[in-house]
Amino acid sequence: MKFKHRGLRRLYEHGDSRRLAQSQVGLSLANVAWGQDIMPMYAPVHPAELIRESMNEVGWSVVRCAERLGISRDALSRLLNGRSSLSPRVALALERLGWSNAEFWKRVQAGYDLAQERHRQTAA
Repeated sequence: MKFKHRGLRRLYEHGDSRRLAQSQVGLSLANVAWGQDIMPMYAPVHPAELIRESMNEVGWSVVRCAERLGISRDALSRLLNGRSSLSPRVALALERLGWSNAEFWKRVQAGYDLAQERHRQTAA
C-alpha cells in the first residue's frame, strides 16, 4: 500500500505512530490505534477502504481476495460495500496475508463503529 507519509506506512504496517503529528493521521487513526483521548476525526475510514486499496495494489479481484481470505465472495462484497463489519476471523486472515496485524484492523473497525454511533446519537 502506498502512503504519502512514511509515518503513516509505519502506523499501518507496525502500529508505530512515532514522529506523526495528529494532523498527519487525521486524528482518528492515531486515536483508534492508541486509544488516545483527543478530539476524534469526524468521519473515520471504514476498514473496507484500506482493504480495497490493498487489493488494488496487488491486482486482486474480489473473487481472488475472498479465496485468499477464506471467505465467500458475497461476504467480502458486503464488507467492501460497508454493509457488514470486519470480523475477528477476517482480521486474522488479513494479518496472515501480511496486511498489517489483526489488532490494527479491529481498531479501525472500532473507530468507525464508534464514530457512526456518535453521529447517530447527536443526530437524534
